[in-house]
Amino acid sequence: QSGGASGAALMGTLLATSLSQSFSQELPPALQHTFQQGQPSQGRLSSSGGSEMDQHITQAYTQVYQNISGAVKEGDTEKLAEIADNPLVSPEMGKQLHKGMTKAQLPDIQKQLDQQSGQTLKQGQEMIHQAFNTAITRIYFFTLFIVAIGFIVTCFIPEIPLKKSNKVEEAVGAM
Repeated sequence: QSGGASGAALMGTLLATSLSQSFSQELPPALQHTFQQGQPSQGRLSSSGGSEMDQHITQAYTQVYQNISGAVKEGDTEKLAEIADNPLVSPEMGKQLHKGMTKAQLPDIQKQLDQQSGQTLKQGQEMIHQAFNTAITRIYFFTLFIVAIGFIVTCFIPEIPLKKSNKVEEAVGAM
């Protein structure tokens, strides 16, 4: 029992470590920005399996739209230029923001941000699938070595012959 529990703990630790490494290495730039801006840490992303990612991506793009909308309504071109440098903003949209915008362009901007949000979410989902694929591959790789070592150890255990009968021997000095 303790061997099974130790093995499960080892494999669980290996899975968590592999997922954490994969999430940090595979994160697309837009998602890196999202998680650096006070959103969930990569550790929380790996502990939830990425299930909350769509909410955080939507919130991040909604915040960008609100910032753009506020800057356009205030006529703040400096704020628009600052927003244009945000990694969540596409280069094309960044050029539009640098040129300045009107309120009439806001619905188009919202559509573009919604499309980018969908693309970022798709990238994030692919990243999660890749991270799990990598983690499970690592688990099987390490398990292969554990099984091989177990097989080798089993080959060196001496064979003890079984008893040939079920007879109960009588006590020698019985009364």
